[in-house]
Amino acid sequence: MKLAVDVGNTTIALGLFEEKLIAKIILSTDKNKAQDDFFLTLSPLLKEKNINIKEVKKIVYSSVVPQVDDALKGAIKELFPNASLLVVNPHIKTGFKINVQNPEEIGGDLLAGLQGAYSLYGYPTLIADLGTATKILSLNDKGEFTTCLIVPGMDISAALLSNKAALLPAVGLDDVKPIEKCNNTIDAMKGGIVYGHLEMVNGLISRYEKALGYPCKHVIAGGATKNIEKYLSDDYIVDYDLVLYGLIELLNINAK
Repeated sequence: MKLAVDVGNTTIALGLFEEKLIAKIILSTDKNKAQDDFFLTLSPLLKEKNINIKEVKKIVYSSVVPQVDDALKGAIKELFPNASLLVVNPHIKTGFKINVQNPEEIGGDLLAGLQGAYSLYGYPTLIADLGTATKILSLNDKGEFTTCLIVPGMDISAALLSNKAALLPAVGLDDVKPIEKCNNTIDAMKGGIVYGHLEMVNGLISRYEKALGYPCKHVIAGGATKNIEKYLSDDYIVDYDLVLYGLIELLNINAK
């Protein structure tokens, strides 16, 4: 059994794999947790999902939150003492080619998302990863990662709007009304953020294809996808576990 750990700015996802994903645990990212806190949080969740920790032999770990790493990695090593640990870094082997100006800048989550899309869906593919930030990633017709666009995610947009505009309240992004019924401040903010983000993603995907000169597969991932999933056209492949699958693929490639 293999474990993939993806530490993001908002959530931490752990995926247990045999041939496929068999269990997933999602935690809120808390920079103040100590190793013991993570251990005490994860231990009952693993038991709840009937996971035999002795069967976990390999772990792959990716993080974009350095403040969490020492405590979480320590807890993971304590929970799975017999497992080897691979930490994703810019020098790791990938199944796809990288052709960008500075490969050292590529985060582990981006590498995993690209690897997941490459392995599961092939290329050319455009990946929209909707998390704390929204990333649009391009795998061209040669299977190369060539460019990326990064914009504020929906939660950041909502927080900044209320923080910077004195008369606008803080809002969640659930229960978004149809656009023709956004007739009060809260619904207007929710609708503007969600429908605006949807059109931004669609527009950037379209702009990419025009620039490339050929159509691509469209893959969308990340926790914030839930806010726009029901409005997406049928040509989007929705995969909430793309990064976890990509991490396991990276583990397999580097095990060889």
